[in-house]
Amino acid sequence: MVSSILQLATDPDGFFRRDPKEWADLKMPAAIALAGGIIGGISAFLVSQTVLRVFPADLQAATGLVSVVGVAGGIIGVLLAWVVYTAVLHVISMFFMGKGTFRRTLAAVGYGFLPTIIGSLIDLVIYWYYLPTLSVTPVRDVTEIQSATLAITHSAAFQLTSVIGIIFLLWSASIWVFGIRYSREISLKNAAITVAIPVAVMILVTILSGVLL
Repeated sequence: MVSSILQLATDPDGFFRRDPKEWADLKMPAAIALAGGIIGGISAFLVSQTVLRVFPADLQAATGLVSVVGVAGGIIGVLLAWVVYTAVLHVISMFFMGKGTFRRTLAAVGYGFLPTIIGSLIDLVIYWYYLPTLSVTPVRDVTEIQSATLAITHSAAFQLTSVIGIIFLLWSASIWVFGIRYSREISLKNAAITVAIPVAVMILVTILSGVLL
């Protein structure tokens, strides 16, 4: 299994070129996506604990549920993204006469979340060491919560995690290209176009969110 994961990370073309029966089972892709979601959920918990310190003391206890929701959201969000990304890539590849099943596409996209695990671990380390150093004072006026929260989430560390997210998204895209090529039985060029469309949109949204919010 370790050798297969290493091949997936270093030679996705060779990994997916094999008989689909060797990689189309959903257990490993699901485990990869779930692992990324759990790590992301822990990061979400750390962030939410910091953001909650902005709230007035009498509201912090009432908003404690936000932390739990953040963890669950991190896990569910990745699993939901897995299905949504698969559906989008599957539909786009139809324009190139893709023939593979949705299950095979789902497996291929799931494997592409491998970089998410590494990126999420890096984010977790950054949050673990950076967030405790923040000086956060509860605001007295509830209307100031948004501006105080934005001051935290637009700090250098959060901007860094956004850049890291884009880098590892591009790595995921490189895996998806070969996954879509073989799962949908289309050319490398058409697979690259299929993947490039949604990935470009995601990167644009990430950049604009950091600038406009």
